[in-house]
Amino acid sequence: MIRVLIGIMFLVVSTSPTSVLAATPITNKRVTVGYVEYVSVPKVDAIFKAKMDTGAKTSSIHANIIEIKKRKKGDDDSGYVLFTIDTEDGASNSIKKPITRFVRIKLKTGGFQRRPVVEMKFCIAGVMVLEEVNLSNREDFLYDVLIGRNMLVKGGLVVDAAKDLSIKPNCRDDDDEKAGKAKP
Repeated sequence: MIRVLIGIMFLVVSTSPTSVLAATPITNKRVTVGYVEYVSVPKVDAIFKAKMDTGAKTSSIHANIIEIKKRKKGDDDSGYVLFTIDTEDGASNSIKKPITRFVRIKLKTGGFQRRPVVEMKFCIAGVMVLEEVNLSNREDFLYDVLIGRNMLVKGGLVVDAAKDLSIKPNCRDDDDEKAGKAKP
């Protein structure tokens, strides 16, 4: 009887609105990816090695923030951020994006960091995904890009920890228009 109650409690907690991602998959087809894959970022016109991280809710990309400009109206976090993303060949791409929100990240060293979140398109294993990404200084990390559960779920991506660098980020241009849009 106790096992049944514990099972029911687990189902209720694991399916509650606060624990289920709001992201709607853009396809019913599942694509298996490795724990590290190449991803392309069309706005930057570059390919990066990215870690697929099922423990992170929001994806993250290494960016040098130049300016954060908040709107003067109200107390919300709206406004824009101007940032650069550097590629492996040394090119620096300046990007200006609206801020969708700020996220509070717990640091390994203790304390918290507040990061701006923007929407960006990523091509992962042939699937173009438009989703939120937080901008972070990831120079001390092995990978410049971390793909969190938000993009994994939305792109219908399943992680196989025994694989890595198994699928090229090959997205066609017409997929760009469908990025992040669920089919009815």
